[in-house]
Amino acid sequence: MDTLVRRCALPGCAATIEQRADRPARLYCTQEHRRAARRMRAEHARTVPAPLRRSDAGPPRAPEVGDRTGPTAPGDVTAGSAPAPIDRTSAEINHDTLIRPARAASARAARQRPELLARIRGPLSGPARVAVLSLKGGVGKTTVAAGLGLALAEHRGDRIAVLDSAPDPGTLADRLVTTGSGAGRRGLAGRARVESLGELLGYAGLAGRLTVIGDDRAESGTTDGFRAEHLVRVDEHLSRFFDVTIADCGPGLRHGAVRAAVAAADVLVVVGGLAVDDASRASATLRWLVANGVAARARDAVVVLTTDRAAPDIPAERIRSHFHRHARAVVELPHDPHLASGGPIDVDRLRATTRERFLELAALVVEGLPGAGSAGTGAGR
Repeated sequence: MDTLVRRCALPGCAATIEQRADRPARLYCTQEHRRAARRMRAEHARTVPAPLRRSDAGPPRAPEVGDRTGPTAPGDVTAGSAPAPIDRTSAEINHDTLIRPARAASARAARQRPELLARIRGPLSGPARVAVLSLKGGVGKTTVAAGLGLALAEHRGDRIAVLDSAPDPGTLADRLVTTGSGAGRRGLAGRARVESLGELLGYAGLAGRLTVIGDDRAESGTTDGFRAEHLVRVDEHLSRFFDVTIADCGPGLRHGAVRAAVAAADVLVVVGGLAVDDASRASATLRWLVANGVAARARDAVVVLTTDRAAPDIPAERIRSHFHRHARAVVELPHDPHLASGGPIDVDRLRATTRERFLELAALVVEGLPGAGSAGTGAGR
């Protein structure tokens, strides 16, 4: 009989749990740790944060990369236009210092870390959903979804899940799962009802404290893919047991499952890059959201810019300023050799700057989730 090994789900506990694969999953090493986790969730529910959501007032304007008309012209990222002035006084916006941060930047990050963690641990009013998306494939959506999930699972006291919602089988489980593999998303979608968390975990894998719902290994032989009705059913199951679910959407926005994930999401994370095609496709994603009835969430989106590729003839600041005008926040994810390898993600092997960027992203996402102004009870137990 196979034996599964998990880490205790209580933040700060490194104890491992060994049990037979056919037994209901144990999330905590002791009853005391189970009670401590319940107390942490109750504390989250009792605390009410100040309102954090942006107003949806005002007519939407479809953002354009390279738009030469109107007040957004200074942010044009087209190669042929006159370069915008670059602020060379701050190490924070210099691409080289993002890869090799100065000592001052490292000290500043250390001072900001307690504030970031406090923002990440803010209370939520109920099950929340995040969609990570982009029109372009290969820009880093799965990496961003995985890093966001790991940061939230490590530093919050509630339950976090990440779901591969791409129409075709993706690599999310390959990048994350270290214990267990589960029957996958299609198996979970086939269940009319899931009675317990242990039963649900039979369809999942675990990466530390993060629950991962990936594709079935047999799914590659199917022809219909992961459809909208599959995602809706899986979301119903996850929302009963998890406080935050992150959907890793596939490339493109026309597939039913991707549209369903966007429609259900409380916060959208749009992934782009500093290369011209990566930036233009991220901007096209925002325009698509505006044109398809979710302009408010497009303005409230968080844009993540990966820096593995860059356009040498276009100042990075012009790309940053473009997205700052059309989204709530912009996070730059620096080049990291561990992430660039494409293999399983080990948080301990990430550069310190990469970990800080994922914490910043997690804090921004939590600030956009439901919870401002009313205490909630979290997901069903």
